[in-house]
Order: sequence, then structure tokens, then C-alpha cells
Amino acid sequence: MRAPIYRAAAVVLLLLSPVTVRAQSDAWDMERLVAAKQRFPVDDAAISAGKAVYLKHCAFCHGDQGAGDGGGAPNFDPRPRDFTEGLFKFRSTLSGELPTDEDLFRTISRGVPGTAMPAWGEPPFVLAEEARWQVTYYLKQLATEDFADPDFDPYEYLVELPPAPQCTPERVAAGKAVFSDEKKGGCIKCHGTAGRGDGKEAGTQRDDWGDDILPANLTKPWRYKNGDSLGEIFRTLSTGFNGTPMPGYAETLDEKERWNLACYVESLQIDATGEGQIVLVAKRRQGKLPVDPNDPFWHEPPPLDVPLAGQVIVTPRHVNAAVDAVRVRAAFNDEEIAFHFSWDDRFKNTSSREPERWMPPLERDDAFVHARELWKRRKDDFPDKLQIQFPSKQNDGAAKPFFFMGDSSKPVALWTWHADWKEDSALHGGRVAEQGNAAGYGKAPVPDESDSQSLKSRAVFENGRWRLVIVRSLTTSDVKTDVQFVAGALVPFALQAWDGGNGEEGLLCSISSWYYVLLEGRTDPRGYVWALCGMLLTLGGTTLAVRKARKLTSMLGRTET
Repeated sequence: MRAPIYRAAAVVLLLLSPVTVRAQSDAWDMERLVAAKQRFPVDDAAISAGKAVYLKHCAFCHGDQGAGDGGGAPNFDPRPRDFTEGLFKFRSTLSGELPTDEDLFRTISRGVPGTAMPAWGEPPFVLAEEARWQVTYYLKQLATEDFADPDFDPYEYLVELPPAPQCTPERVAAGKAVFSDEKKGGCIKCHGTAGRGDGKEAGTQRDDWGDDILPANLTKPWRYKNGDSLGEIFRTLSTGFNGTPMPGYAETLDEKERWNLACYVESLQIDATGEGQIVLVAKRRQGKLPVDPNDPFWHEPPPLDVPLAGQVIVTPRHVNAAVDAVRVRAAFNDEEIAFHFSWDDRFKNTSSREPERWMPPLERDDAFVHARELWKRRKDDFPDKLQIQFPSKQNDGAAKPFFFMGDSSKPVALWTWHADWKEDSALHGGRVAEQGNAAGYGKAPVPDESDSQSLKSRAVFENGRWRLVIVRSLTTSDVKTDVQFVAGALVPFALQAWDGGNGEEGLLCSISSWYYVLLEGRTDPRGYVWALCGMLLTLGGTTLAVRKARKLTSMLGRTET
């Protein structure tokens, strides 16, 4: 039996750690790989062994003949590569040329961040170095006869990759000019003013396989598919991505211009804040809490980046969710608490669609939403939405509700912001956010009665990014179902996000595991002990979800192959 690439399990694994991991940079440079290949020469035995590796680990997605039509292929966006057409994205060669052996080995070893392609040279998916060279040699036999044609020898079309210069403010400024010049670099047309993939041509493009394709968000280095270091960015700008709208600039921009552009792109990168932390510290403020998301005060509270992943707990399982991180800040005064959220979203989606379908119908009776069906849903213009979840009942123990919508014995309180309500809040009692509760993911959340709604909220959208503030009183009279905030106490919270431009509604969303908000004050040390216990319980429960996802994905592979 094949060992499938468990994309669904890999998505759930993200929930096991609050750390947003950046791609490994410059670990697979050409000089190092050329030397390594000498220890594993190509011959018939190596190619035969590579075929066995391919069929065991790769065919589930890429197909037995490498046509990108494996059993798991329909679920993923982007879809697994069709090797037979000879179009390879990640190379050290000129645009339109084949990759070198070292290029193929590097991609196999480091994977492709932001896609279903795992890193087979890094945990948890590790193949021996010899096996990775063997499957590299086999791919060349499988992919296209062009590899055997001396006229297409990729080593004759290598792009010169000189040592990286020092990035100075002058270089960054010059690179920004190239980035913004639509007749020169033209990057702004796809990647947008701030580099978040929201340019005017975003959402209109397809790749050479006829699949919808979106520009990269350049602010997120952990999603750079071909490496996030300065030298790797320069290589990508020089070579481009075959089969996609991303061009290579080796023949249109000189070396200095490409280095300047690389410096500017690198300057756009952000780092995850609070890596390894699970506690958000709410800052005490004397005076009124600002509801305006752009108020300068919101630069003061310490931020926490909360990673999210597609909801794969229950059908329909969504492995291609759009929102992968939300930055959260919090502040409070003697009467209220306020949360500030910011997250990237290429498109502002505010069209009202009522009533919401909590369990969206699928074209296929399948566990997962297929990529092509998701692309169709993108045209339906669902509204964006963000939701923060708290346990309804506070206690001193470690046990918490299930991290996605709670359960019947442990319900959760929900604060839900609706982007479409922002456009006409009068239809919703002047509100753009509502309080509610849920007792499990099987049914849609239930809003509180209108006389119990007390959230104040405001959101702004600019350059591919939402900023949102939600304010509520620290305590309420409804101690049974409302979350209560007390200084010095750790209060669990989890997030769910919907990108309407990605066809998301109801159970099609991004979700996080549990985190904690701590209001500055005198803290009982026992709270940290219980928080740690709760974290361990969450890990254990999510591990069970991983096993379930693996089983379902394996069943999917057997039924579709």
C-alpha cells in the first residue's frame, strides 16, 4: 500500500505548535549540492530505486506516471505538479529552461512552503539523502524526453548567482522604484502596493495548467515557495516560475536592478511575533479604549501572532483555507476590554449573503472540498468574517471545551464580526459584531438575544489587510454563558476566520487552537500550571485529530486511485 502524503494531517499538525515556522534559507545552495551528488552517481540501479521511492511516497499526489493526477490531487491548491509537460517552477536556469539535478533535489528536500508538498529532507517527513537523489534521477526519466536532449541541457542555461551585496536604504529605495514601475518591474500589478498579493491583476490569472493562481503575499517569508533569503529571492527574480505569470527578469533587468529589487522584497518581510508563546498580555490603560483600529495607541500593547489552519475536523474538510495568521493585541481599563485584530486578505468582501449555510453543500459526496470547486465558490462573493471564542464557564481547572466551537458539555461564547454588516449596520441594530454561543460544530452558532448584545466594534480595510477592534465590558450579569475578565486571570481564547474571496462560509474556515489572554495584574502562579496542563491536553486531542485525518485521507486515496 502506498504511503500517501497526508496533507490533511499536515494541516492539523500546524495546530500542535503556536510557532509560525519560516522556510530554511540557503541550506540547499548549489555548491553544496554539487559536491553531495558525487556520492550518489546516477545509474540503472539508482533510477530503479528512485521509482520505488516515487511510487511509495509521491504517486499519491503526482500520479503513477507523474501527470499530477494522483488520488489526493483534486484536494490541493495549487495542484500537484504535472511533470510530463517539463514545466518546472523552481530552478537555477533561465526562464523556460529545465531544472538541474540540484534544483530538483533541493525542491524535494526542502518542500514547497504554503502547499501540500512536504520537505522530505526535514522532520517530520524525512527520506534518506540517497533516496532523495534516487527519486531525483527517476523524475527526469518520468517527466519528459527533453532531459535526454543535449540541446536542452540545463547546465548550459544557468543564471549567474553572484554573492549577495549589502542591502542599503539606497538599494531598497531603488528596488521599490522598480517594483512600483508598471513598465519596468511591474511587480505592483500583481503583488500590490504593500506586497500582500492584492494588486489590480490579482484574481484574474491562471497558470499553464488552466488553474486559478494568486500572487504571493511577499510579507510572509514562511510562504515563499522558492526560499526567503536575499540570495534565493534574487534567484527567483532572475529565473521566474515556468508555467505561471511570474516572469524571470534575468534578460530584462540588469544584475544591479535585480539585487535592488531583491533588497526591497526582503524589506517587505515580517517576522512572527511572540513565537512559542501562548499568552497574550492585555495592557492596562487609564482612560477610554480606542475603537478606531488605526489609533496610534494600538502600537503599544504587545502583539501575539496566532497561526490558523484549514478546518479538517469535520466534513466538509477545508485544506486550502486562506487566513493563516492573525495578529492580536489587547488592552483594558477599569470597565472594558478591547481586542485589536489584524490579518491579511487580498480582497475586501462585504456582500451580504443571508442566511449563511453552516454546512455548505458539495458537488461531490467527499470528505474534502476539491480545489476546483473552491475556485467556483470564489465567484460567489461571500463576506469576510472573524470570530473569537471563549469558554462559557470559567473554572480553575485545566479542562477546556473543544477548540472548535466547543461541545455539548462545555459550550463556548462567541464574538463574531461580519464584514457585510459594516456596509449597512442599521439592518443589524447598528452593530457590526454580535455575541453568541455554540455547543459543538454540528449546528450553526446561536446569537444572543438583542437586548444582551453589548459589543462595540469597528474595522478598516487597506492594502490587503483588515484591522478590527472589538470592545466589551469586563464583566456582565450573565455569568453562566458570558465570558468574564478579571485582572490576573488567564482566559482561554481561540480564533476562527473566513475569507469570503476564497469561497469560505460556515464550516469552511480557518481555525486556531487555544491561547490565553492575561490582564495585567497580580497573577496566581497556579494559573500558569493550569495553562500548561491545558496546552498538553490540547496537544493530545489534536493528535487524535491527526490520526483521524490520516485515516480519512488514506481512505480517500484508496477510493480515487
